[in-house]
Amino acid sequence: MEEYTNKVPVRIKSGHIEDEHIVAEAGGEFQKIPFESIEYICLGIIDEKLTTSDPPKSNMRNMIQGFFGGGDKSDKETKIQPTSRTTYILDIYVKNIPAPFRIDASSINYKGFIKKVTYISADNFKMLVHNICSKSENCRFNNALVTFLTKRKEKPQIFTSKNEFELVSIKKRHNLESEASWQELDFEAAVEPSFSEDNMDDVW
Repeated sequence: MEEYTNKVPVRIKSGHIEDEHIVAEAGGEFQKIPFESIEYICLGIIDEKLTTSDPPKSNMRNMIQGFFGGGDKSDKETKIQPTSRTTYILDIYVKNIPAPFRIDASSINYKGFIKKVTYISADNFKMLVHNICSKSENCRFNNALVTFLTKRKEKPQIFTSKNEFELVSIKKRHNLESEASWQELDFEAAVEPSFSEDNMDDVW
């Protein structure tokens, strides 16, 4: 496996799972990530606020539109824009490599990682997470990932940016003994996904 020395997450676009390692397309090449070398896996729920480049209408512009009968039409055609975007990412930390390998739920090619790809992306992502974590026996997991797999009722930490998530993950990586171990998770009970994208928030 290539030795990555930078601290920028390496995005996994596609790949597949074998008995002893993950074959991942990362950095333009296929890399083997041995399960025995994975020491920490973190699930990040990122709720980013969205900004718009459209300037607010001035009073003069509104008045002119009113004179020409455009005010009502403009109001009716105005679309409600989302104010935030929620992203689910999985960071996989390997021994002696500073930066994690990253899987983004919205951009990963699930073929190869799971047996059957469904039209429900949330189910696909949960099965992918399960398939990787269940083979990472030397690994520790953050609280959000444990909640995700075991359906605990408590709410996991929500991050406002990927940078915030990375800083917290790096800090916890230096104290892995306080994180959940592989032996603490019941992977057999977490095999079958039982939710859809529409009720993703209900899982937490």
